[in-house]
Amino acid sequence: CAPGLGNEVINTFKGGEMMVVVTTPELPSVADTAKSVQIATDLGVDVKGIVVNRSGHFKAEMKDDQITSTINDLPILGKIPEDSTVPTSIAEGVPVVFGHPLSPAARAYKRLAHRLLGKTYVERLSLMDQLNLFLKNY
Repeated sequence: CAPGLGNEVINTFKGGEMMVVVTTPELPSVADTAKSVQIATDLGVDVKGIVVNRSGHFKAEMKDDQITSTINDLPILGKIPEDSTVPTSIAEGVPVVFGHPLSPAARAYKRLAHRLLGKTYVERLSLMDQLNLFLKNY
C-alpha cells in the first residue's frame, strides 16, 4: 500500500462512487497517486481525473503527459499553480478564492470548480481588477 493508505483511506474509497485525485507534479507523489487510483479502481470507484497542485514549483517537475501516462491515462482536470497567497490565506483562515480572489491559485480553483460542474468559466473582472492584474504582471 502507498504511504497514508491505511484503513481510514481504504474505507473512504469504499464509501464513494467516484473521485478526483490530487497530486503534485513530482515522481514520488505521482507514483503514490497511481497506487491510490489502482486501489480505488479495484474497489469499483470511478476515478474521473487528476488535479495537479503546486504546479510550477518544482525544478524537475513531471510534464503533463508523464503524469497522465503514470496515472492510468486519466485526464488532468486542472492545474493549481504554486502561489504565495495560499499559505497567507491559510494563516488568515480564509479560503484563497475569497481572501485573494485575483491570485493565480484562486483563479485556477474557480476554473477547476466550473469544469467539475460541467460549466464554462468566464472570468468577469471589474476595470479596477483588470488594472490590478495588469500592474502585477508589469
